[in-house]
Amino acid sequence: MCLYTNKILILLLLCQASSSVKNSLTIFAIISTGIKNLPDLFTIVIDDIQVDYYDGNGIRKQSSNLWKNISDSYQSPIFSKEVLNSLDVGFTEYLIRLGTLNPDEAVHVLQCMIGCELDEKSAEVVTFQQCGYNGEDFMKLYSKNMTWTAQHPLAEKLKPLWDSAQEGLNNITLFLTLICPQMLEKFVTLSALQREDLTSVALLQKTPSSPVNCFATGFYPNAARMFWMRDGMEIQNDKEPSEILPNHDNTYQMSVYLNVSSIASDDWKRYDCVFRLGNKTKLTRLEKAAISTNWVLDPVPPSTSPSPSSKFPLDLATGLVVGLILLCFCITGLFLWKNVNSASKFPDPSSYPTYPGTIQNCQHNFEIQ
Repeated sequence: MCLYTNKILILLLLCQASSSVKNSLTIFAIISTGIKNLPDLFTIVIDDIQVDYYDGNGIRKQSSNLWKNISDSYQSPIFSKEVLNSLDVGFTEYLIRLGTLNPDEAVHVLQCMIGCELDEKSAEVVTFQQCGYNGEDFMKLYSKNMTWTAQHPLAEKLKPLWDSAQEGLNNITLFLTLICPQMLEKFVTLSALQREDLTSVALLQKTPSSPVNCFATGFYPNAARMFWMRDGMEIQNDKEPSEILPNHDNTYQMSVYLNVSSIASDDWKRYDCVFRLGNKTKLTRLEKAAISTNWVLDPVPPSTSPSPSSKFPLDLATGLVVGLILLCFCITGLFLWKNVNSASKFPDPSSYPTYPGTIQNCQHNFEIQ
């Protein structure tokens, strides 16, 4: 009965309504005067992935064929080199006018952003465009009535000029309400399909006493959620899930930890790591066999006694010394034995020959002296 109840709880948890997923497409423009060797810059970012790059030197870089095909598929060449170049010229003219209105500044930097945010669940679209000047808010466009609002004293003088550029406002309206949401939805959908099979979830652990890290990587978009469950119920951990971080291949990664030091081995099977992205869910059971680690047993400490290779020279030297000592004893004993044996064979003194008289007389005279 308990097992049946746990299965129901898991199904209810996994069938809960997923949280709203939002994606955004943003064009950033940075135009400056008074700074040498700094070209104007335009970048297109989807979520936090840069998909397009163009600068005032005419350099164009696109992150993938997917984005290139999507951007080229529209009849309106809004992301063509020609359009980006005309935008560069137009923004530079605005910046030159700002320079005449603010002659005390030697450097002038205009930063603008325009884009849309799409709610995947409700399909609601939020649009935005605003500009900053020298690090301060400058002008903001309200999409409901398509009018500019000045946020800086200098912007008040340029507002009539921007409001009168009706053709530009029409192009902005078309981009924000139609082109931007369509391109964003298409890119996110196709990117998710391309990366669907790349998502992997693994259990990692540094040492047996370390927390178990449930690590997911290769997923897209970045609206994922991870948590641990016990008996089908989400549990609270001391460590919050890690921040979702980008990979080098325009996918993402994240982690969530579980302290297993106080969990009995028999209870591990009651825990699952849950990774959820959109309406897809991956469950990973907490099992020791499934954990990857680079931890190994501590190496056996080296013995203080000499190794056989170090013993051999020492034993050899000791044997040689002892052998030399014994050899010396043998030679000495043999020498003494020979002397004793030779003394026992000496002739009797009476058998010695008699010295000549002259020698005996000399010996006598010497003793007297």
